[in-house]
Amino acid sequence: VSAGQILPTGTCILAQGVLRNPSALGKQTIELTVEKILHVGTVEQDKYPLSRKRLPLDSLRDYPHIRPRTTTVASVARIRNTLDFASHTFFQNRGFLHVQVPIMTTTDPEGFSEKFQVTTLLGETSKKESPVGVSDADGVNPETVKAAIQEKSSLVEQLKRSDSNREALAAAVQDLKKTNELAQQIETREKSKPITAVKPDLVSFNADFFGRQIYLTVSGRLHLESYACALGHVYSFGPRFRADKTVSAKHVAEMWTVEAEMAFAQLEVSLCIIKVQVTDKAFKTQLQWGVPLTDEHLSYLADDHYRRPVIIYDYPKAVKPFYVRLNDDGKTVAAFEMVVPKNGYKAR
Repeated sequence: VSAGQILPTGTCILAQGVLRNPSALGKQTIELTVEKILHVGTVEQDKYPLSRKRLPLDSLRDYPHIRPRTTTVASVARIRNTLDFASHTFFQNRGFLHVQVPIMTTTDPEGFSEKFQVTTLLGETSKKESPVGVSDADGVNPETVKAAIQEKSSLVEQLKRSDSNREALAAAVQDLKKTNELAQQIETREKSKPITAVKPDLVSFNADFFGRQIYLTVSGRLHLESYACALGHVYSFGPRFRADKTVSAKHVAEMWTVEAEMAFAQLEVSLCIIKVQVTDKAFKTQLQWGVPLTDEHLSYLADDHYRRPVIIYDYPKAVKPFYVRLNDDGKTVAAFEMVVPKNGYKAR
């Protein structure tokens, strides 16, 4: 086997040797002393999309079959595996029963989130109105695309000035080209103002597969409550979907959520309650009773004032879903959220 066959990035080899501690200090924690190379899977270096330089994550979407080979995607997969195992272990060791809840459902536990609709009536709609083509521009915020173009243009210029390899530069240029094409599609869409593909007033959902309107689940909480009344402590861990259009990195369309229910449980929290008088902070949305806390408020509590995770409980009933238990005061509900510094994530 020649060195030229092994050196290109992406080459697959099967080697036999001895694992040892590294002979020199460095990033490696182990060292393989190769005694024999049993197999070599060659690669066409000029066509292989990955390189030793870091590629933009958006570029990897075009190569789903090799994304797991990158350090970032592989690390995320390992971290998620550890978190999944730890979550199940935590609840199983405390006597909770794992329950699978439906992904497609008619229920709307939140009441205020946009939902993804599941239907087989697209063909029926096209018979009653002119078909509307679906493109990558549908549902994309124009301002988000403009910001992406500026960011990717800066990246291309940076790669041109730096001593970067041609693969990384070519990938960045191609990514910028696709974003510009997407911007053109959005501009065309805004001018034509296409109508939605499915309209309830045009098609009867009695003819749909389920005979009614069905959505991807926002939460499995209502299903878990019925299981909890029959089986005791239960939890569910699975995908949840929200169609809320936002440019925030804190919200995604699909997320994996841990939800737990305990029948006849009381929310008993022993906390040192501190009244915070905000005198030197001007919020865009002023604090007042019955108005939901915004990300700005939560960030102030967790990042600026306490600088640690903060538990907020006994919310006003007007800002929580209908199914949350009403407290004895008739004004608040037995619900709590934990806000984590830096990312503002809320654990309910």
